[in-house]
Amino acid sequence: AALALAADGRSLAHVKPHGALYTQADADPTLAAAVVAGLRAAAPAARLYAPPTGALAAAARAAGVPLVGEGFIDRRY
Repeated sequence: AALALAADGRSLAHVKPHGALYTQADADPTLAAAVVAGLRAAAPAARLYAPPTGALAAAARAAGVPLVGEGFIDRRY
């Protein structure tokens, strides 16, 4: 997607892992680092949507990736 946008003069604004990847990466620092590395390689200026605490947030902060913290009203935290 990022390459197609670049070819059209646009860029990817944000990335949010979906479903099980989102949940697993937020609990696993190694997977979180891989997600963040992939984001940096594909869309270096993109923000990451993730819970404000957890492995994804920590990996984003460590890599200097802008983080948009989010929560879900239907979950118990």
